[in-house]
Amino acid sequence: MNKKILIRLSGIVIIVFTCYVPVRVAIAREENLQKRIRFMMDTYVTIYAGGPEETASRAMDLAFDRMQEIDTKFNILNPKSPLYAFNHEGVPIYDEEILNVVRVALEISQKSDGAFDITVCPLIKLWGFYGDSPHLPREKQIKDCLRKIDYRYIVIRNGEVQTIKENTNIDLGAIAKGYAVSEAVKVLKEEGVTSALIDAGGDVYALGRKNSKMWKVGVRS
Repeated sequence: MNKKILIRLSGIVIIVFTCYVPVRVAIAREENLQKRIRFMMDTYVTIYAGGPEETASRAMDLAFDRMQEIDTKFNILNPKSPLYAFNHEGVPIYDEEILNVVRVALEISQKSDGAFDITVCPLIKLWGFYGDSPHLPREKQIKDCLRKIDYRYIVIRNGEVQTIKENTNIDLGAIAKGYAVSEAVKVLKEEGVTSALIDAGGDVYALGRKNSKMWKVGVRS
């Protein structure tokens, strides 16, 4: 379960891990470098931003707010999420933001020949990753479960996300966090921040430089 997929889209690198990989971000004590930490998307998200304290603080707060908005909308365990309604009641998804992310996810699935697949919900549930007691399923259970998984069961028609096979569920967790990071970067830029780093438990984006030096990020194990 230590497999990873590296995908580059429009200049944004998304690293998708099938298990949690600790990321160590080397940050020196430097003047005019602000730091904020919040827990969201099942991980600790840290933002470092350079510049005047007032500007950096406001920008980080707004960036976190944007990430929280995405976390709430894309959380399949949230009864108010369009994804929850899709998975439990088969309600098509009209939300434009989710639709756009699904479109990108399906493109990645096609280009990776199904190595990346947002219909992996049944397998995640089988392993118990949605609950508090993960466990190792039997081989037959895994094989039976894999028959329910295929990104080609998901289609976009008439401006909505639909399924062509009953009881197909989707989980955008593997791409939503990277999307949330990219949206947070947009907010930072709009607020005038030119030097920042976002670490979202494995999804990392470095903006500009840390003073005159490059940002340093190390992935352990």
